[in-house]
This record gives sequence, C-alpha cells and structure tokens, in this order.
Amino acid sequence: MNKPTVLIKGARYRQGDYVIITTRTLKAPVVSLTHQGWLQGWMTSPVSGFRYLQLRIQTAEGKEKVQDIVESLIARVELAEPPQVIREWGGTRVSRPVVCLTTGEEYPSIGSAHRGTGRPASSIQAVLLGKHRHTGGLVFCYKEAAGC
Repeated sequence: MNKPTVLIKGARYRQGDYVIITTRTLKAPVVSLTHQGWLQGWMTSPVSGFRYLQLRIQTAEGKEKVQDIVESLIARVELAEPPQVIREWGGTRVSRPVVCLTTGEEYPSIGSAHRGTGRPASSIQAVLLGKHRHTGGLVFCYKEAAGC
C-alpha cells in the first residue's frame, strides 16, 4: 500500500518519512530552528486559515506528540535517518550522535560528549539548540544536521 505524498517547498515526501525541517523566526535577530520527526501531513487552521505541517515527534520523556509548523516559516526540508532508540530502566530515550566541530570528535549522545569533554551536558544541549554559540570554546552540532 502506497503512503500519501506531501508536497513541501516543491518536493514530494511520503507520509511517515523521518525529516529534519529548518525554520526561521519572524522577529530580529532571525534565528534558524530545526525540528525533527515523522511527517504527518498538512492541516489548515479553521480560525486563522494558516497551513501547518504536522510532525510526530518524540519528547525527551519518550512520549510522542504532534508538532505543528507554520508553512510560511519553513526554510528547508531534508530526509534523515530516524534516531537510535536507547531503552533504559523501562523508559525510552532518543539518542542522537553529536560532533564537536572544534576537535572533530564524534560522540553517540550528549551524555557521552559531556563525559568526553568535561563540559556540562546542559551547556552542550544549549549549543545544539542554538541558545549558545559555544561552551568553553567548544562548538557542537548534531551529526545529521546540514553543514556539520
């Protein structure tokens, strides 16, 4: 059975594809944000009339939820491999490979980057989320992100 296709920025994707979507903010300073998840499709708000792209994402607690992304804010869409799932003590966590751009070291997760560099995991995560440019002079990015 063929999955329905979704047209985004002139390219066709299949419902259920794992994608990385880069969006931009409207207010200055303009910042790029990335969203990752399984493509669900388009939804139009009956109130505002805006079209939203729906992604099924996995939260840090291992729960799934649907995230709506406004169509006009989408800058780029890329196909990606779903993240590796690690099961620990009955819970489910998603682990994503991290690269230190400063040293070139690759780590399987934020926790292992913390253990390998001695930098706090929360600081590494802040760099990955774009809240900080570096932590202790080290710059990090997710391995699957463009330009990493």
